[in-house]
Amino acid sequence: IQKFGDPSGVIQFAPESLSEQTYSEPPALEGPLIIPFFVQRVKGIFGEIVVYWEISSEFDITRDFLSTKGFFTIADGESEVSFDVHLLPDDIPEIEEDCVIQLVSVEGGAELDPEKCITRFSVSANDDPHGVFAVYSDHQSVFVGQNLSRFIQINVTRLAGTFGDVAVGFRLSSDPREQLTVTDNAERQLVVRDGARYKADVMPVKNQVFLSLGSNFTLQLVTVKLVGGRVYGMPKILQEAKSARLPVPEKAANSQVGFESPAFPLTDIAAGTSHVVISRKGTYGSLLVAWVAGYAPGSGIPEFSVVGNLTPELGSLSFSHGEQSKGVLLRTSPSPGRPEAFVIHLSGVQSSAPGGAQLRPGFTIAEIEPMGVFQFSPGSRTIIVSEDTRVIRLHVQRLFGFHGDLAAVSYQTTTGSAQPLQDFEPVQNGELLFQKFQAEVDFEIIIINDKLPETEEMFYINLTSVEMKGLQKFDADWRPRLNLDFSVAVIRILDDDNLAGTVVSFPHTTVALPADTAVMPVETDSFPTYPDRTEVTAVPQPTEMIVSVAEGAGVSVVPEKLVTLPGTPATSEKPDVATVPANVPIHGTFSLGPPIVYVDEEMRNGTFSTAEVLIRRTDGTAGNVSVTVKTFGERSAQKEPGALPFHDICEISNLTWAIEEDDFKEQTLILMFLDGERERKVLIQILDDDEPEGQECFCVFLTEPQGGAQIVKGKDDTGFAAFAVIIITGSDLHNGIIGFSEESQRGLELGEGADMSRWHLTVTRQPDRAFEDVKVFWRVTFNKTATELQKNGVSLMDQLLSVSGSTICAVGQTECFITIELKPGK
Repeated sequence: IQKFGDPSGVIQFAPESLSEQTYSEPPALEGPLIIPFFVQRVKGIFGEIVVYWEISSEFDITRDFLSTKGFFTIADGESEVSFDVHLLPDDIPEIEEDCVIQLVSVEGGAELDPEKCITRFSVSANDDPHGVFAVYSDHQSVFVGQNLSRFIQINVTRLAGTFGDVAVGFRLSSDPREQLTVTDNAERQLVVRDGARYKADVMPVKNQVFLSLGSNFTLQLVTVKLVGGRVYGMPKILQEAKSARLPVPEKAANSQVGFESPAFPLTDIAAGTSHVVISRKGTYGSLLVAWVAGYAPGSGIPEFSVVGNLTPELGSLSFSHGEQSKGVLLRTSPSPGRPEAFVIHLSGVQSSAPGGAQLRPGFTIAEIEPMGVFQFSPGSRTIIVSEDTRVIRLHVQRLFGFHGDLAAVSYQTTTGSAQPLQDFEPVQNGELLFQKFQAEVDFEIIIINDKLPETEEMFYINLTSVEMKGLQKFDADWRPRLNLDFSVAVIRILDDDNLAGTVVSFPHTTVALPADTAVMPVETDSFPTYPDRTEVTAVPQPTEMIVSVAEGAGVSVVPEKLVTLPGTPATSEKPDVATVPANVPIHGTFSLGPPIVYVDEEMRNGTFSTAEVLIRRTDGTAGNVSVTVKTFGERSAQKEPGALPFHDICEISNLTWAIEEDDFKEQTLILMFLDGERERKVLIQILDDDEPEGQECFCVFLTEPQGGAQIVKGKDDTGFAAFAVIIITGSDLHNGIIGFSEESQRGLELGEGADMSRWHLTVTRQPDRAFEDVKVFWRVTFNKTATELQKNGVSLMDQLLSVSGSTICAVGQTECFITIELKPGK
């Protein structure tokens, strides 16, 4: 018997679900939006049935719904039921999406109504589908194209959605102090096409506009408008990125030309040469800059000063596009005793580039050594005197610049074979004052006659430093300096007493000098004669020479073989004296410094700390020579006790020896100095560990000079010696973590009575972190984070003998004490 009618019913959407609805995507914080759909079973309700459904769309909806298909059950006897669709939140920009939901099949004997088993709904546009527009500084640029044409490239970024064509209005403006740099200042427009994430445009910069380095353009978005495609809301401008600055880069900026600095040093004092650098801010285009020695017309020459002789006197430099700086080599010819200024100025600049070039204000005039170079005058660099000469007078001269009201030159005597207080009066902190425009100052040194027979002796006078004094302030580049080649005077004392027990007199003698030495000969009257001995004195400069000669019986005062200094003119005939004695180190004297170097142990950014020492070569730089640099720590001191003069220097200073390969890298280096080379730098690696340590020291010393050089004895004129002390400062909280003991942190109470009116608080630190004295400051307060001495009518100052103070935790001690005491009667 076949089925008659529809006993299990006909399935269809209920009328309220057949009308088309539009739903908005839910916010992420609210979770999925539940959309119910209602279904009816008509004509029959017999049996349980299962209905299957499915959502479809022309858009990609896989991430929009929790599920796009499913099923539900209608129980026997039921005629109405509903099922839910879950619309998910997301942050993907989307236009309005149309969706179809369909009842696709049924199980259990029921039928689907073909006209009412389909319904439609839509999800509205969301997350700015047409885009949010912004501009960023790093996406914009000013660049130079062909033929030195300059352009501004702008780039508009589209965030969020990319649906539809959007016209973006923008305005480009320049700094108020600049000329109008683009065609006009009106609003412009570009179109960002459908699907595009950005749009770039290029605008030319006007010709003959001067763009200075550091100037900016400002790009500002004004409007956005949808011009193509269906409208699903309005495009937007991101307010925090609606404008951007476009700085003018170096290569697009017109040049401002000037000297690199208003003051330049001499690169070679002896030769009088200086390397003057002319640079430009902005390297756009080629240019030609002219310079002339002397002050610029109309600027005026300082009173009591003349312009020094510079060679060449004028010239010009050409710069190609992109070239930033060039140098001029100038030679100075100072005139001792006359206030001079070695000045150069820029007289003009020419450029064929659009916008041209300018001179840089404040940097069109430069001086060479404006504060002066100080040195011993030629006649004071080597002086030979007899022991009964009570006073010698030396002269210090100032060359080149004469700026500043007062210059102070410090000097001191240094022991040689002559001894202070026995042979001469020592001077430790002598000072010479040069007034404004003063070219030379003299001072005196006292010689002591000890009436004892002795050989010739010598000592030295060192110019140690020079500084400007007074209220007048100068730039860091404007500072005086010493000529280190002539900062030491050698004083040779000839004995007047009879070393051999016999006085031998000989005729009054004048020593002749070469014609180009430009100094007066020194007369020698009667000096003792030493058997089989010739005395000669040499000065390491060809422009001055003071020589004494003692004639011994049968001994010629003219050596058979002449020794000539580098740079001195050779003579074809024998002079009256030798120009250099055998003990003058024409190949150099090595010294090392500074005398004490402090260095941290801790690594920084993964790099070991290093101690830097400088090895200098003075008193001659001829030829290739070498010297060995070695480190000396605890293991060396134990292996070779007393082997070197500084073997106990750390113990004398109450410091601990640093250990090779534990605290520092042991090194033995052979340094080669080529002909003319004066300085080398050495870095000693410091090793880091996690152990708390106090100050430790080790030494770096020179040994084994080769090639005719020697190592300094004592100290040289700059304080450098044959060795330096490296002090590794305390590390890893070496002085401890300071705090109150547990007993001092609780249960404290002050009150009346002898036992209650005073408390001794204990401050502690760790036993392995007590290397130095530590001063601990304390204060009493009601507040742990701020000073509060009054509260609720109580004043700590009225109650306590002291509300602040300090205590010292001595070296080696882990405890120190703070006493808190009530005032009597409180």
